[in-house]
Amino acid sequence: MSRRPFAEQLERGHFTEVAIARALIQGDRYVLLASEFSGKNGDKAPKLFGQSQDLVVPDLMVCDSRKSWWSEIKDYDNPVYHRKSRQWRHGILKRHAEDYQRVECASRLEVYLAIKERSTDKVIVGRLRDLIARSISHCPGEDARKAYGGKELIFFRRASFVWRLRMDSGRVEVATPKEIDAEIEACEVAEPKRYPHLYEQA
Repeated sequence: MSRRPFAEQLERGHFTEVAIARALIQGDRYVLLASEFSGKNGDKAPKLFGQSQDLVVPDLMVCDSRKSWWSEIKDYDNPVYHRKSRQWRHGILKRHAEDYQRVECASRLEVYLAIKERSTDKVIVGRLRDLIARSISHCPGEDARKAYGGKELIFFRRASFVWRLRMDSGRVEVATPKEIDAEIEACEVAEPKRYPHLYEQA
């Protein structure tokens, strides 16, 4: 997970959103960027407004001739290694994940999480409800708490992201268990002695 300054995260995240949107469009889909509704300065989380509550929406609404869905986009350098479970994982803010679940219920459109992973140069994709069902923990380690100002996170097993988005064609392909294992082995190049900030004790 990223520990970059917020303004830099915002800029990099928006660049990745646009790049993924272009890839999806190339795959003969239509895309609505929620960031187009992010306020005058582009720093407000786009929301669905309701009578009793407002819901933060994922970054993209996507549709093709068969279905429509939401996609939340993240740009991370690496997954984080969880020692207790011996699993590589990615995380997002827990309150956003809860909002996305409510958005899925209200809109009747599934929510997917797509992560541009720079260590493997892959865009890995998982259905949010499946990721949550197999989540490891809601408790961040010390580094993650510092990076996110003490906010609560939810972490997902990297192995649960079973699709790959090809940026050159917009095609979405299923990753085999063997391919997922090979990608995780590539992550393991960053052993704890060299990159201690990627590894959590809890």
